[in-house]
Amino acid sequence: MGPMTPRISFAILALFFAISRPIWAADLSESCPKIRAASTPYGSGGLSAVNQACEAISGGQYKLVGVEDLWATALKEGRTLFGTKNMWGPTGPAQTKDMLGQTTIGPWQITMANARDYGAAYGIHPEWTDSKLVTFLQAQPGIQARLAADFIEDSYRQYGLRSPLGIQRYFWLDGFLQKKIGEGPWYNSVLALHPPEMSQTGFYAKQLLLGSRFNPQGLLYWLWINGDKAAIRAALDRWKRDGYPITQEDLKYCGCDPAFGNFLRKMLEP
Repeated sequence: MGPMTPRISFAILALFFAISRPIWAADLSESCPKIRAASTPYGSGGLSAVNQACEAISGGQYKLVGVEDLWATALKEGRTLFGTKNMWGPTGPAQTKDMLGQTTIGPWQITMANARDYGAAYGIHPEWTDSKLVTFLQAQPGIQARLAADFIEDSYRQYGLRSPLGIQRYFWLDGFLQKKIGEGPWYNSVLALHPPEMSQTGFYAKQLLLGSRFNPQGLLYWLWINGDKAAIRAALDRWKRDGYPITQEDLKYCGCDPAFGNFLRKMLEP
């Protein structure tokens, strides 16, 4: 019976490693085709972004961020770039109305500062000029997707999976905490044309989660597309626990797909 022991041990180890792999690894073969099929209205540019998101998640050691998070962020940040000649190129504050005057790049609107902070693993050097950094990133859509995934993973690790602050970190968290932005109705535009209007902008994280009139398909919608009711429930519970409960009233302003809206309305029933 002695020789049986190693085989049993290897079987147990194999099971352990299979269970401990990032949950997204087992789901991508199903989730990515579903997201692609539901993203056809966004054309070839949208499909390109979805494909980069799927490749980024499948190629990384991510335990928190999923394809749904990455794709919802691309829609919120850069869907107007889909299919344009400059989809993977730089955008300046005059074009994006960035309230901090930052230069960003691609559909995930990666800032130069974040590219330097998270880019060492991809060959980016912090001393590079903006021009050199833009030239490098513009030719590397896959790295753009990985940088966004790394940032979101880090946000969720610090503040909690799909938590209000974890999502808001993508859009000037310090300004939100200091009440410089996001103090208006949550469905207001998150951008302000003039500094005095900044405080009355909308709640970026809530718009990304639920969708809005500017972008009807939020993160919860894409989780719904993939049939992940447990993840939706966990996100709603987290928001309630953190003091930002999603309510039936909110659904009036989310611009939600009717079938998804009905599903979410039932989930929010007491």
